Amino acid sequence: MVHPRVSLHQVSTMSMTFADELALWDELSITQVGLIEDKLVQAGWQDATTSVRERRLTVSSMISAARLHLRDPESFARTRSELTMSIDRAVLVGAGIVQFATGAAGGATWEQLFDAFAEIVTPVVAYAEDRDVRLSIEPTSNLRADVGFVHTLADARYVAEQVGLGVIYDVANTWAERALTASLASLGDRAALTQVGDYVIGSYCVPDRVVPGEGDIPITELVCHLETSGFRGPYELELLGPRIDAEGGGSAARRGVAALSTIVAAGIEKASGSTGH
Repeated sequence: MVHPRVSLHQVSTMSMTFADELALWDELSITQVGLIEDKLVQAGWQDATTSVRERRLTVSSMISAARLHLRDPESFARTRSELTMSIDRAVLVGAGIVQFATGAAGGATWEQLFDAFAEIVTPVVAYAEDRDVRLSIEPTSNLRADVGFVHTLADARYVAEQVGLGVIYDVANTWAERALTASLASLGDRAALTQVGDYVIGSYCVPDRVVPGEGDIPITELVCHLETSGFRGPYELELLGPRIDAEGGGSAARRGVAALSTIVAAGIEKASGSTGH
């Protein structure tokens, strides 16, 4: 049985058609999904969103189609329009969280990139809040500087606090950070959701995730820390990379949902015991 706080994200099944994803969700009795705006548009927005609503699925998040070009001021207004469109679409499909990448690093200092990011995003935050949508960012691997300039949980929290965003904790990207327990606790209400995939030490490929429990990340322990710190949001299964491609997204998703459900339940139980509840 799928744990009620486990969500299957479309990132895990990128190679599948939307029709095949629907069949998989039905097969596994999935109640919560993470969506990709581009994929729904490609499948036909109206039909795709109708399929989601008819199944009464909870949408844990939606990845925006917007791409931030931090060194191109002429693109800023267009990017705000794209984010606004994502927010409107999130409302239509029932997503309370819109996730987007922070924009590529390179060619500027971190502070300059942050200033550009804030200039783009700040005007859109109130629009999202008025529609009960939370714009959220995640720290990306420093090997993926092509998509994001924020690489640590502490920096993600700083950006989120300054601009008014939520923070997505991606286990695979930040699990080895120093003082991680304190960083998780410090997120407080800014913790929007947690994305989970495992990692096998020795891989030099990013991303190269495996089913939770089959790698080296202490995921149960991290779930325990999250729960102890007060996190009560969804745990999204996010599997991608060559090992997942070799197995097939559908097969990995089936095993991953089951494995993550077991891990989340164990982490919650451990947290409950540690707090005496």
